[in-house]
Amino acid sequence: MDAAWSQKLELVLRITERAVRTWPLNEWALLRPALSDGASKSSPRLFIPDKGSSLGFDDLGFMPELGNRVVSSTARFPVMMATDNLVGAAQAHGAAFQQQRTNIAAVASLCRCAIEASAKTIWLLADPSREERRARCLGFTQSERQPQEGFIRIEEASFKTRH
Repeated sequence: MDAAWSQKLELVLRITERAVRTWPLNEWALLRPALSDGASKSSPRLFIPDKGSSLGFDDLGFMPELGNRVVSSTARFPVMMATDNLVGAAQAHGAAFQQQRTNIAAVASLCRCAIEASAKTIWLLADPSREERRARCLGFTQSERQPQEGFIRIEEASFKTRH
């Protein structure tokens, strides 16, 4: 095995190892508890932050008109994207490795998306101030919703004509 091939194998293994480590985080994001052996157990209950936790208090009574658990659900979405992108990077690189070709652009793009999404969740929850965490989550939700406003108006008009 030559040195270049060995380096590629090492990269595949590092990405795969990180993808495996993200699995419990993905389980948390998808509302299924991860068991200590790495398996998952389906749970019909919604994700609810631990009682008395900072995240639980962030959600408590905050913006009920937007639904329950505004802060935790807003912070959970980027984590879901990050874990899915990292698993996708491991799969893409693994497949390319098996076919003895390199697909660096796809892997790099997926890893970059994973890093950016992870950073978003960290930024949303990192400030020690509850008011700041809440404000960041509302701002993030608004920034995600704003480009969709035109489509939402079309859909609302469509529903009005049907009923």
